[in-house]
Amino acid sequence: MSHLITSDQLAKRLASPDIVLFDCRFQLADPEYGRRSHAMNRVPGAHYVHLDHDLSSNVGDGSRGRHPLPDPQEFSDLMTRYGVSPSSQVICYDDVSGPFAARMWWLLHWIGHSNVQVLSGGFTKWVENGHPTQSGSNSEQSSLDNGGTINTVVQSGLRVEMDQVEAHIESLNLVDSRAKERYLGIEEPIDPVAGHIPGAVNIPWMDNLTSEGVFLSELDLRNRFLAAFSPDSIPVFYCGSGVTACHNILATQIAGFPMPRLFAESWSGWIHDDERGIIKRGTSGESSS
Repeated sequence: MSHLITSDQLAKRLASPDIVLFDCRFQLADPEYGRRSHAMNRVPGAHYVHLDHDLSSNVGDGSRGRHPLPDPQEFSDLMTRYGVSPSSQVICYDDVSGPFAARMWWLLHWIGHSNVQVLSGGFTKWVENGHPTQSGSNSEQSSLDNGGTINTVVQSGLRVEMDQVEAHIESLNLVDSRAKERYLGIEEPIDPVAGHIPGAVNIPWMDNLTSEGVFLSELDLRNRFLAAFSPDSIPVFYCGSGVTACHNILATQIAGFPMPRLFAESWSGWIHDDERGIIKRGTSGESSS
Protein backbone atom coordinates (compact mmCIF):
# COMPACT_ATOMS: atom_id res chain seq x y z
CA MET A 1 0.00 0.00 0.00
CA SER A 2 1.20 3.47 -0.87
CA HIS A 3 1.90 5.84 2.01
CA LEU A 4 0.08 8.60 0.12
CA ILE A 5 -3.41 8.88 -1.33
CA THR A 6 -4.47 11.54 -3.83
CA SER A 7 -7.62 13.60 -3.44
CA ASP A 8 -9.16 11.91 -6.51
CA GLN A 9 -8.42 8.46 -5.06
CA LEU A 10 -9.92 9.42 -1.72
CA ALA A 11 -13.01 10.91 -3.35
CA LYS A 12 -13.77 7.55 -5.00
CA ARG A 13 -13.48 5.75 -1.63
CA LEU A 14 -14.99 8.38 0.65
CA ALA A 15 -18.12 6.32 1.41
CA SER A 16 -16.18 3.14 2.15
CA PRO A 17 -16.94 1.87 5.68
CA ASP A 18 -13.29 0.97 6.33
CA ILE A 19 -12.05 4.56 5.83
CA VAL A 20 -11.50 6.71 8.94
CA LEU A 21 -10.43 10.30 8.26
CA PHE A 22 -8.50 12.69 10.50
CA ASP A 23 -8.01 16.41 10.12
CA CYS A 24 -4.64 17.37 11.66
CA ARG A 25 -4.55 21.07 10.79
CA PHE A 26 -2.58 23.20 13.25
CA GLN A 27 -0.56 26.40 13.59
CA LEU A 28 2.11 26.91 16.24
CA ALA A 29 1.29 30.61 16.46
CA ASP A 30 -2.46 29.97 16.74
CA PRO A 31 -3.11 26.59 18.44
CA GLU A 32 -6.89 26.72 17.90
CA TYR A 33 -6.60 27.50 14.18
CA GLY A 34 -7.09 23.87 13.20
CA ARG A 35 -10.19 23.32 15.31
CA ARG A 36 -11.80 26.49 13.92
CA SER A 37 -10.89 25.53 10.37
CA HIS A 38 -12.29 22.04 10.87
CA ALA A 39 -15.65 23.42 11.99
CA MET A 40 -15.77 25.78 9.02
CA ASN A 41 -14.75 23.36 6.28
CA ARG A 42 -13.35 19.82 6.16
CA VAL A 43 -13.30 16.60 4.18
CA PRO A 44 -16.72 15.00 4.86
CA GLY A 45 -16.63 12.64 7.82
CA ALA A 46 -13.21 13.73 9.10
CA HIS A 47 -12.52 13.88 12.83
CA TYR A 48 -10.30 16.61 14.26
CA VAL A 49 -7.17 15.80 16.25
CA HIS A 50 -5.18 18.53 17.99
CA LEU A 51 -1.37 18.45 17.91
CA ASP A 52 -1.00 19.65 21.50
CA HIS A 53 -3.80 17.61 23.07
CA ASP A 54 -4.20 14.45 20.96
CA LEU A 55 -0.92 13.92 19.10
CA SER A 56 1.26 14.92 22.06
CA SER A 57 1.26 14.63 25.84
CA ASN A 58 1.75 17.39 28.41
CA VAL A 59 5.01 19.29 28.09
CA GLY A 60 5.76 18.98 31.81
CA ASP A 61 9.19 20.32 32.74
CA GLY A 62 10.27 20.49 29.09
CA SER A 63 12.84 17.71 29.31
CA ARG A 64 10.89 15.68 26.73
CA GLY A 65 10.66 18.58 24.30
CA ARG A 66 7.83 20.81 23.18
CA HIS A 67 5.66 18.00 21.82
CA PRO A 68 6.28 14.83 23.86
CA LEU A 69 4.85 11.64 22.44
CA PRO A 70 1.43 10.73 23.81
CA ASP A 71 1.01 7.65 25.95
CA PRO A 72 0.64 4.86 23.36
CA GLN A 73 -2.33 3.18 25.05
CA GLU A 74 -4.14 6.48 25.50
CA PHE A 75 -3.55 7.32 21.85
CA SER A 76 -4.78 3.87 20.83
CA ASP A 77 -7.89 4.33 22.97
CA LEU A 78 -8.52 7.69 21.28
CA MET A 79 -8.32 6.05 17.88
CA THR A 80 -10.81 3.39 18.97
CA ARG A 81 -13.24 6.07 20.17
CA TYR A 82 -13.06 7.64 16.71
CA GLY A 83 -13.95 4.36 15.05
CA VAL A 84 -10.54 2.95 14.13
CA SER A 85 -10.47 -0.85 14.21
CA PRO A 86 -7.80 -3.35 13.13
CA SER A 87 -9.28 -3.39 9.61
CA SER A 88 -9.55 0.40 9.23
CA GLN A 89 -7.67 2.37 6.62
CA VAL A 90 -6.77 5.65 8.32
CA ILE A 91 -6.22 8.76 6.21
CA CYS A 92 -4.70 11.94 7.68
CA TYR A 93 -4.43 15.43 6.26
CA ASP A 94 -3.46 19.00 7.13
CA ASP A 95 -3.21 22.12 4.98
CA VAL A 96 0.55 22.75 5.02
CA SER A 97 1.75 19.84 2.86
CA GLY A 98 1.85 17.17 5.50
CA PRO A 99 3.97 17.75 8.63
CA PHE A 100 1.13 17.40 11.14
CA ALA A 101 -0.51 14.60 9.18
CA ALA A 102 2.87 12.85 9.07
CA ARG A 103 3.07 13.05 12.88
CA MET A 104 -0.20 11.11 13.09
CA TRP A 105 0.97 8.70 10.38
CA TRP A 106 4.09 7.98 12.47
CA LEU A 107 2.13 7.59 15.72
CA LEU A 108 -0.14 4.99 14.14
CA HIS A 109 2.87 3.03 12.91
CA TRP A 110 4.34 3.34 16.40
CA ILE A 111 1.32 1.66 18.03
CA GLY A 112 1.30 -1.05 15.37
CA HIS A 113 -1.40 0.17 12.95
CA SER A 114 0.38 0.49 9.61
CA ASN A 115 -2.74 0.80 7.42
CA VAL A 116 -2.51 4.58 7.24
CA GLN A 117 -2.02 7.10 4.44
CA VAL A 118 -1.42 10.83 4.17
CA LEU A 119 -3.58 12.84 1.78
CA SER A 120 -1.23 14.17 -0.89
CA GLY A 121 -1.45 17.96 -1.00
CA GLY A 122 -3.78 17.87 1.99
CA PHE A 123 -6.98 19.85 2.32
CA THR A 124 -5.62 22.46 -0.08
CA LYS A 125 -5.53 20.01 -2.99
CA TRP A 126 -8.85 18.50 -1.93
CA VAL A 127 -10.52 21.89 -2.35
CA GLU A 128 -8.54 22.84 -5.47
CA ASN A 129 -9.67 19.64 -7.17
CA GLY A 130 -13.31 20.45 -6.52
CA HIS A 131 -14.18 17.73 -4.03
CA PRO A 132 -17.03 18.17 -1.51
CA THR A 133 -16.56 19.64 1.94
CA GLN A 134 -18.53 19.62 5.16
CA SER A 135 -19.01 22.16 7.96
CA GLY A 136 -20.56 22.29 11.41
CA SER A 137 -20.21 19.96 14.36
CA ASN A 138 -18.93 16.42 13.97
CA SER A 139 -19.66 14.09 16.88
CA GLU A 140 -17.40 11.25 17.95
CA GLN A 141 -18.05 7.81 16.55
CA SER A 142 -18.93 5.07 19.04
CA SER A 143 -16.44 2.27 19.51
CA LEU A 144 -19.14 -0.24 20.47
CA ASP A 145 -19.73 -1.60 16.97
CA ASN A 146 -16.64 -0.63 15.01
CA GLY A 147 -15.22 -4.12 14.65
CA GLY A 148 -12.96 -4.21 17.69
CA THR A 149 -10.25 -2.17 19.32
CA ILE A 150 -6.71 -1.78 18.03
CA ASN A 151 -4.32 -4.36 19.39
CA THR A 152 -1.67 -1.92 20.57
CA VAL A 153 1.82 -3.28 20.02
CA VAL A 154 4.33 -0.48 20.53
CA GLN A 155 7.09 -0.60 17.93
CA SER A 156 9.93 0.45 20.22
CA GLY A 157 12.46 0.21 17.40
CA LEU A 158 10.92 3.21 15.66
CA ARG A 159 12.37 5.71 18.13
CA VAL A 160 15.47 6.45 20.16
CA GLU A 161 15.35 7.98 23.63
CA MET A 162 17.44 10.76 25.10
CA ASP A 163 19.80 8.45 26.98
CA GLN A 164 20.48 6.49 23.80
CA VAL A 165 21.39 9.65 21.91
CA GLU A 166 23.67 10.79 24.71
CA ALA A 167 25.38 7.41 24.95
CA HIS A 168 25.80 6.76 21.23
CA ILE A 169 25.92 10.23 19.69
CA GLU A 170 29.14 9.52 17.79
CA SER A 171 27.77 6.42 16.06
CA LEU A 172 24.18 7.52 15.42
CA ASN A 173 23.38 8.82 11.96
CA LEU A 174 21.55 11.95 13.16
CA VAL A 175 19.54 14.00 10.68
CA ASP A 176 18.22 17.46 11.57
CA SER A 177 14.97 18.15 9.69
CA ARG A 178 14.71 21.89 10.36
CA ALA A 179 15.41 24.75 7.97
CA LYS A 180 19.09 25.32 7.21
CA GLU A 181 19.18 28.65 9.07
CA ARG A 182 17.98 27.01 12.27
CA TYR A 183 20.36 24.07 11.86
CA LEU A 184 23.30 26.45 11.46
CA GLY A 185 22.19 28.55 14.41
CA ILE A 186 21.88 31.67 12.29
CA GLU A 187 18.32 32.16 13.48
CA GLU A 188 16.02 30.45 15.98
CA PRO A 189 12.42 31.72 16.00
CA ILE A 190 10.99 29.09 18.39
CA ASP A 191 13.47 27.57 20.85
CA PRO A 192 15.63 29.53 23.34
CA VAL A 193 18.94 28.12 22.06
CA ALA A 194 20.15 28.05 18.46
CA GLY A 195 22.28 25.44 16.71
CA HIS A 196 22.19 21.67 16.23
CA ILE A 197 23.18 18.41 17.90
CA PRO A 198 26.85 17.50 17.31
CA GLY A 199 27.32 15.15 14.36
CA ALA A 200 23.93 15.81 12.78
CA VAL A 201 23.54 16.50 9.06
CA ASN A 202 20.77 18.71 7.73
CA ILE A 203 17.91 17.62 5.45
CA PRO A 204 15.15 20.27 5.68
CA TRP A 205 11.73 18.68 5.51
CA MET A 206 10.33 21.43 3.29
CA ASP A 207 12.57 20.30 0.45
CA ASN A 208 10.61 17.05 0.16
CA LEU A 209 7.96 19.05 -1.68
CA THR A 210 7.37 20.43 -5.15
CA SER A 211 6.35 24.04 -5.71
CA GLU A 212 2.74 22.80 -5.69
CA GLY A 213 3.06 21.41 -2.16
CA VAL A 214 3.06 17.70 -3.01
CA PHE A 215 5.87 15.22 -2.42
CA LEU A 216 8.65 14.90 -4.95
CA SER A 217 8.81 11.73 -7.00
CA GLU A 218 10.13 8.53 -5.45
CA LEU A 219 13.34 8.87 -7.48
CA ASP A 220 13.93 12.51 -6.54
CA LEU A 221 13.35 11.74 -2.86
CA ARG A 222 15.65 8.75 -3.03
CA ASN A 223 18.45 10.79 -4.58
CA ARG A 224 17.93 13.48 -1.97
CA PHE A 225 18.44 11.10 0.94
CA LEU A 226 21.25 9.16 -0.75
CA ALA A 227 23.28 12.37 -0.62
CA ALA A 228 23.17 12.14 3.19
CA PHE A 229 23.21 8.44 4.09
CA SER A 230 23.58 4.99 2.56
CA PRO A 231 20.45 3.03 1.53
CA ASP A 232 21.05 0.30 4.13
CA SER A 233 21.62 2.62 7.09
CA ILE A 234 19.03 3.40 9.76
CA PRO A 235 19.23 7.17 10.37
CA VAL A 236 17.72 8.98 13.34
CA PHE A 237 15.62 12.01 12.46
CA TYR A 238 14.91 14.95 14.72
CA CYS A 239 13.60 18.50 14.34
CA GLY A 240 12.50 21.15 16.82
CA SER A 241 9.96 19.02 18.71
CA GLY A 242 9.57 15.69 16.91
CA VAL A 243 6.83 16.76 14.49
CA THR A 244 8.32 17.81 11.16
CA ALA A 245 10.95 15.06 11.46
CA CYS A 246 8.03 12.70 10.76
CA HIS A 247 7.64 14.37 7.35
CA ASN A 248 11.19 13.30 6.52
CA ILE A 249 10.53 9.80 7.84
CA LEU A 250 7.44 9.58 5.63
CA ALA A 251 9.51 10.77 2.67
CA THR A 252 12.07 8.00 3.22
CA GLN A 253 9.26 5.45 3.04
CA ILE A 254 7.95 6.91 -0.20
CA ALA A 255 11.53 6.64 -1.48
CA GLY A 256 11.79 2.97 -0.51
CA PHE A 257 14.30 3.17 2.35
CA PRO A 258 14.18 1.03 5.51
CA MET A 259 12.12 2.65 8.26
CA PRO A 260 14.36 5.12 10.15
CA ARG A 261 14.00 6.12 13.78
CA LEU A 262 12.63 9.24 15.45
CA PHE A 263 14.33 11.16 18.24
CA ALA A 264 11.07 12.53 19.56
CA GLU A 265 12.54 14.86 22.19
CA SER A 266 14.44 16.54 19.35
CA TRP A 267 16.22 19.89 19.65
CA SER A 268 13.85 21.37 22.25
CA GLY A 269 14.45 18.40 24.54
CA TRP A 270 18.19 18.29 23.87
CA ILE A 271 18.76 21.88 24.95
CA HIS A 272 16.83 21.42 28.20
CA ASP A 273 20.12 20.34 29.75
CA ASP A 274 22.73 23.02 29.12
CA GLU A 275 25.51 20.49 29.73
CA ARG A 276 24.78 18.83 26.40
CA GLY A 277 26.93 19.92 23.50
CA ILE A 278 25.62 22.05 20.65
CA ILE A 279 27.07 23.14 17.35
CA LYS A 280 26.45 26.64 16.11
CA ARG A 281 27.78 28.28 13.00
CA GLY A 282 27.75 32.04 12.85
CA THR A 283 29.61 34.62 10.88
CA SER A 284 32.90 33.66 12.50
CA GLY A 285 32.63 29.95 11.63
CA GLU A 286 31.63 26.83 13.49
CA SER A 287 31.85 26.57 17.25
CA SER A 288 30.69 24.11 19.86
CA SER A 289 29.76 24.34 23.51
